[in-house]
Amino acid sequence: MLNYLRIGRKSTDENISYSMCNNRLCLLTLESVILCAACCAPHRFSYYEDMNRHDICTAACCAILPAVAMRLDMYGVLAPRGMRKLIALHTLGVVNIAHGEVIQDIQELTRLCKLAVTGISRRNSRDFCLAINSLNHLESLSIRSEGEPGLWQCLDGMSSPESPLNLQSLKLYGNLVKLPQWMQGLQNLVKLNLRSTRLSEHDDSMEVLGKMPNLSILRLLEKSFQGEELRFKTGDFRSLTVLVFGNFGDIKCVKFEQGSMPILEQLQVKNEWRASKSGCPDGRVTFLGLDFLPSIKEAWFNVTISLDFSPWDEQFKDITDEVFLRASNFEEHFRAQLAANPKNPVLKVGEPKNQD
Repeated sequence: MLNYLRIGRKSTDENISYSMCNNRLCLLTLESVILCAACCAPHRFSYYEDMNRHDICTAACCAILPAVAMRLDMYGVLAPRGMRKLIALHTLGVVNIAHGEVIQDIQELTRLCKLAVTGISRRNSRDFCLAINSLNHLESLSIRSEGEPGLWQCLDGMSSPESPLNLQSLKLYGNLVKLPQWMQGLQNLVKLNLRSTRLSEHDDSMEVLGKMPNLSILRLLEKSFQGEELRFKTGDFRSLTVLVFGNFGDIKCVKFEQGSMPILEQLQVKNEWRASKSGCPDGRVTFLGLDFLPSIKEAWFNVTISLDFSPWDEQFKDITDEVFLRASNFEEHFRAQLAANPKNPVLKVGEPKNQD
């Protein structure tokens, strides 16, 4: 009896282009390569050890290849017909819900504990929210939507008390602007990932997140907030143990007030400095209040530099020197702020392994 069905690419960066080749020969070649690879080397496509060659080939023929042919978001695949018959399924992802009756199928999978979807839009958001409201055992939910509209006004239909109150893990990738009201009821939420959500109401959003009683891991990734300041207020995030920043965008200042995050043990800072031939953006971020974190044990610091030109091109030497200098100054600033913490937390370069 099938319990797991998970196919698709691991989500990385929204800046990756999802447009597929328009040339039919190119598409045919790509599809053939995928099918051959799936059938000849199934272990490279399997998320679980008990998936055999037949399982992988079926997934490739019925889900991956149709998604390629229809030029869908390649982070998700088309679900096979009749999926609603898999009543014992408790893990499903990453499924593109933009076409067909997949939402109706998901609604019938009442034993689902973990679900990951992409392709939500204003057109199908109402049906999707109704489906989620019917999944009483759901503990982990990942929702992704590409493009400018993104998740805006797509999740409002999951209103309390029908919202998935048992959720322990939630990942939202896409333009959201404002947190939906039902998130205030997620009293059991332990992990939260936000990326490209572009939350504009900073204080209101932090008020909601900061009052979640069991939130232990918070990842604020690229473009999660708009504005120039992130402020963590006194008394908020009392259960948080891990905080991750990934690419600050327009954020210029991160401030921790005294009394916030009393049991935070690990802080991760990841930032990419990008420079083009026209120049290097400022990109400076100031940290304030790191000395107020009473339980911090370690901090991970990872800075990468991306250039649109060769770093050895003398024509752009000034730009290259500038971006490296700014990245170096950022690291020195962070080290100095962290060193002021009386707990003497350990600073490590890179990022931890085995992150979900």
